[in-house]
Amino acid sequence: MKVPLSPRWGWGLLALYAACLVIALVLGAQEPLFYAARPHDAQGIDYFCVPKAYRNLWAGQSAFDTWSSPAFGPQATWFVLHPAVAVTIGGYLGWLPPWWSYAAFVALTIGLFAGVAALFARHARPGWHTVWVWGAAFASPLTLLLLNCGNIHGLVVMAVALTLVGIGELDQPPSETACAPRPHRLSPPAKIAIGLSLSLLTKPVLVLLVPSLLIVHRTRRAALIALFAYAAISLVFLLVPTLNPEGVGPKRVLELLMSPAWVQEHLNIYKNGFQLTPEMRDDAMHWLHMIAQSGFGWDHLQVLSLPSLWHGLTGTDAPFQWLALLPLVLAPVLFFRDEREQARTLAWLTILTLASHFLAYAIAWEYQYTQLLPVTVFLLVWQTEGQRSLHRWLLILLLSYYLPSPYLFYSGEPVGLVGRSLIRAFRVLPALLLAGSALYQTIISPPSRGGASFRALS
Repeated sequence: MKVPLSPRWGWGLLALYAACLVIALVLGAQEPLFYAARPHDAQGIDYFCVPKAYRNLWAGQSAFDTWSSPAFGPQATWFVLHPAVAVTIGGYLGWLPPWWSYAAFVALTIGLFAGVAALFARHARPGWHTVWVWGAAFASPLTLLLLNCGNIHGLVVMAVALTLVGIGELDQPPSETACAPRPHRLSPPAKIAIGLSLSLLTKPVLVLLVPSLLIVHRTRRAALIALFAYAAISLVFLLVPTLNPEGVGPKRVLELLMSPAWVQEHLNIYKNGFQLTPEMRDDAMHWLHMIAQSGFGWDHLQVLSLPSLWHGLTGTDAPFQWLALLPLVLAPVLFFRDEREQARTLAWLTILTLASHFLAYAIAWEYQYTQLLPVTVFLLVWQTEGQRSLHRWLLILLLSYYLPSPYLFYSGEPVGLVGRSLIRAFRVLPALLLAGSALYQTIISPPSRGGASFRALS
């Protein structure tokens, strides 16, 4: 009689993988897998700007003056995050020596991925299904890349997970919601409110989902709370001199917002040769940077977007930016769905929002694909009537995000057009097909009569 393999083997492998993540960061063993990890002195490059931003504020300088003296850490990319990040993460970790600060942030990010897994594991079946949920949440080479560069995108991953779990829990079967909720557990709207707030106050990946959340009655209050908190915190950072010590004033900021062409020409960090103008030292640069970078492309090997793939293959630029507006344009579909169907449609709109990011924006970095890992976990525990085969197909498609990119075969040698196209297509095409499936389920496929059910996919 054949004895089934114990899930303990799976837990052991996941523990081994987590240990390998840390060892790889210490030894630099990740370098052959990712262009961004070469050379080794690029480790932490996206992180060191965060504590530096806080130290700048403490010294009465702009949080955005990343390369001013004294430096924090060996290298840093430009700080263009929401200024609240400088005070929160930077405020707690900016007092440590640079590499201890980076190590603490890596531990925090690993904890965030564990939190993502725990959020979804509550809806998984005991045994191997729970192991698969935990593995899908963090056991990806993309996680290693994210930890290596030290980007705060782990907070975005948590924001996405909270939002998807909240949406999934909106339409649990009555038998699963009849019991009174435990006091220590957040309600579905609370999860959505926290997830949306976390995204808006770090990277506004979910901002185009806001109209959909406002349309659905059960998520409207959550969206309004998140928007109010975001607006209040943002105004504090724009108007309080201590938090915006080199501000150019509200009048000048309004002038810039009304002149997007001027912003694109004069406030683009790449066009400026990484030199900051006075306007680029204002906290408003977090928002102006989005305008300055809109439509701007960069033929960097680690920029893996549909526009970069298209430009590499054809030598021309195409206006793909409109794809980012699909969740906004499709939001009115929710008016024609009943309460149960709205949860399912809202879930697909969320997936469309996350996937279309890589189709619309010219500069999309490889580590940003970690925001699709919660989508994989969501599909593992979410089922809709008559769509199990679709979910399985999408899970097979998303397996590509658990494999190293083809850069593995080009490590240490120049990468030509064929290699660049192959590396980009390996990440972009699954996102394109995922977005297409979400689009189809939102507007073409008739809504399932049973609505959505946040239970284990069997």
